[in-house]
Amino acid sequence: MPTTSLTGTSPYEPLFGYSRAVRRGNIIHVSGTTSIAPCSPPTESNAATSMRVLHPHSAYSQMHTALVEALRAVTALGGKREDVVRVRVFVKEPGDAAEVGRAMRGVMCGEGEGETGRQGAFAATMITGVQFVEKEMRVEVEVEAVVEE
Repeated sequence: MPTTSLTGTSPYEPLFGYSRAVRRGNIIHVSGTTSIAPCSPPTESNAATSMRVLHPHSAYSQMHTALVEALRAVTALGGKREDVVRVRVFVKEPGDAAEVGRAMRGVMCGEGEGETGRQGAFAATMITGVQFVEKEMRVEVEVEAVVEE
């Protein structure tokens, strides 16, 4: 079964040796995605200083940005939003859970796009109280999709 990988813009990909997303057969796995501005690849000595976290004070905006980026990876590997079957969300502050969930619903259910939505069409897990590699990160999201062939 062939495997296709996608390189993204996260400075951690080359540093840690992983891909933004991997497709094997009809399954797409998107790595943990955060709200990082594209920048030059880091070295081990400057990883923390060579990147900029977008929306450092808004869990909602970080979730929206990260989930849209994760869905771009799904699309780049031949899938679409409707193929997403699981979303895993990691949230730094438990008090941000409602805003993060609202952002997830907006992106995944098509709210604001005149669509009828797809509520209940994907599984989701949200874990709060986590620490990230950068103090300004508030949210990280993973996505899995199954593409009908």
